[in-house]
Amino acid sequence: SPTFKIKMQPELLCLVLINLLKNAAYFIHLTGKGEIFISFEQAGDYNALRFRDTAKGIAPEEIDKIFDEFFTQKAQGIGLGLAFCRMMIRQTGGDIVCHSKLGEY
Repeated sequence: SPTFKIKMQPELLCLVLINLLKNAAYFIHLTGKGEIFISFEQAGDYNALRFRDTAKGIAPEEIDKIFDEFFTQKAQGIGLGLAFCRMMIRQTGGDIVCHSKLGEY
């Protein structure tokens, strides 16, 4: 079977995954619906970790802002979690993107 390699310190990868899980769990709790799906995919010269939740999705006008520092959709959030995730992933030569359909994922 193919090997899936990640060029990130395990502790930092855990922080990224915890942040993504916390965000998904928050919005699943808020909306009262949703599931979390995590998968891995090899695509040519790179690997992809796909993280998806089916809580509420993100409005098209906000999707470009979610990785910006201090942008948040949470009542008590400060907007640093996804910015941190992007910074850590980019430091390893990777990237993080978001695709969403409002009301679905």
